[in-house]
Amino acid sequence: MSDDEGMVIKAMLGSLLLIASPPRSLDEARALLPDMKPWHQRGWTVLSDAPRPSVQQVQRTLERTRQEWDRFLRLMERPRSGPDRALLCLLFTDDAQYQQFARQHDDLSIDPAHVPGYFSPRNGWIVFLDPGEHLDLEAAWEQIDDYQREVDQARAAGAQVHEAMAQLESARQELAQSEVIRRMALTAHETVHQLVHLTEAFPHHRHWPAWLHEGLSSAFETADRRRPFGPDRDFANRREAFLERLDSGSVSSIPALLQVAELNHDDADQVAAAYIDGCALISWLARTRRGSLADFLDAIGSTDAQGLPLSASAAFASHIGNPEQLTRTWWADERRRR
Repeated sequence: MSDDEGMVIKAMLGSLLLIASPPRSLDEARALLPDMKPWHQRGWTVLSDAPRPSVQQVQRTLERTRQEWDRFLRLMERPRSGPDRALLCLLFTDDAQYQQFARQHDDLSIDPAHVPGYFSPRNGWIVFLDPGEHLDLEAAWEQIDDYQREVDQARAAGAQVHEAMAQLESARQELAQSEVIRRMALTAHETVHQLVHLTEAFPHHRHWPAWLHEGLSSAFETADRRRPFGPDRDFANRREAFLERLDSGSVSSIPALLQVAELNHDDADQVAAAYIDGCALISWLARTRRGSLADFLDAIGSTDAQGLPLSASAAFASHIGNPEQLTRTWWADERRRR
């Protein structure tokens, strides 16, 4: 058996864990989370203990992501497919509860402490911790509160604090906007994972390597849901991170990316390659080789002449081109476009 055949069989066995079971019902989810309130809309039910503004931001982003997913399918000349029933999104505000729920009910292969959210193939829902509760944002708000107390004390002592008050207000607005952007980006990312698995637009998605799942989902992240977003549009946060890696010479080549079948979240370089480089590669292909990208997404996991699922490397070479040569073209295009 060749090394490539061994990798394919390993991917096949691993993919069995990614086959989405029939989505759990809202009643089943509420039985597990009786203190959470259901928020209904056409395409999703959000079950959450988050405040109304946070839930509404998530609801709007869920629906907009479905619209942009359908637009992507049209660009790929792939038909829109179900599900036509409402899907489930579980939004937590307590990190400990989020992690406990993930470990107890979703049987994740990764430590939930390493990820802010995930799609559960076992239950068909997406689950994430509201970004407003992330530790770094909480620490930033606490710093602003500390600064406010210092300014109040100075004002009480007769000091002029107009400039300090203006700085505080600017910091609050910037932090609040950062929270909103994180919420939109995280919601869109996890929604695409859910749609990839449950819409069946690409029937062989179970055989996709980890970098492709994460790269495609990352390519749908957005800071403005009112404008079109997806692989054919840039998300500044991911774009800037990629250009930094390109300048430092740390971007993964296409052959190296194609080998990332599974993701070790303890390996920061591998995670960056999957999320940042994978996002950039998918976006580049969506802009420059749209038809070939669609064929590539379809081909991974389809059977070859020996009856084995086609590997990502073989599918890429067959439907897009030589990975080593296209690496140079990709990087050169990205440098010209900056």
